Amino acid sequence: MARGRHTPRGVTLRAVAVALLAFAAATLTVGSSPLLADENDAPYDRVIADVKRRLRTSDPDAAVAAVKLLDPANPRSMPEYLSLLATWHWRVRGQVFEALASIPAGPLRSEMRLHLVTHTDAFVREGMAYAMTLSPVAGDGEALTVAMDDASWRVRRTAARGLGEILSTAGIARLIRAVAEEKDLRVQVWIRASLRGVAREDFGRDAHLWQAWWDVNKTRPEWKKLGEDVLRAEFAGVPLER
Repeated sequence: MARGRHTPRGVTLRAVAVALLAFAAATLTVGSSPLLADENDAPYDRVIADVKRRLRTSDPDAAVAAVKLLDPANPRSMPEYLSLLATWHWRVRGQVFEALASIPAGPLRSEMRLHLVTHTDAFVREGMAYAMTLSPVAGDGEALTVAMDDASWRVRRTAARGLGEILSTAGIARLIRAVAEEKDLRVQVWIRASLRGVAREDFGRDAHLWQAWWDVNKTRPEWKKLGEDVLRAEFAGVPLER
């Protein structure tokens, strides 16, 4: 099923994509990388063939069961996940979200971030962002921040939601900028929801009030300690000073 192609809207998106690609490449070492698939991996060839056979069905439950046969830890599953995100209905995509969300920090997670900011299919980019929202890990925040410049409202909406789950000073600053810049109401809803989760206040659509809150709070010790992304569940939030 063909989708529209993605055109990055800013230099930042391209620059970070290159940086993420460089990082992913740096994690590969010949003979030790989990991304280097065994050319003689015949058993998994059979798994993939079986999955594709089972997916030739109109039964959504059978299709979801087929996707569950793929191993998220096996790098050879990633091309299959990308194809499923781009072409299948929401039930199958939901199972792919969960599988991708289970991938821990490491080369495969870096590949997910790369797909988020560079893949040509908006439904793939949205899927990567959603997986990071379901189960964020340190390092996801940078890619989600970049995805706020995506051409697709679906990707921006999911990225805004994700930035409320994994916090960073850059991510919060980007959400506040989006209060003034974002025109799509479907995205605005999640921008404000994520900011409310951090600020414990709601300044509505007033970008000046959100910026005033951030100007006061961004230099607090709680934020200064955030050298890396931190899960919102592990961060008590910054109380607003009036």
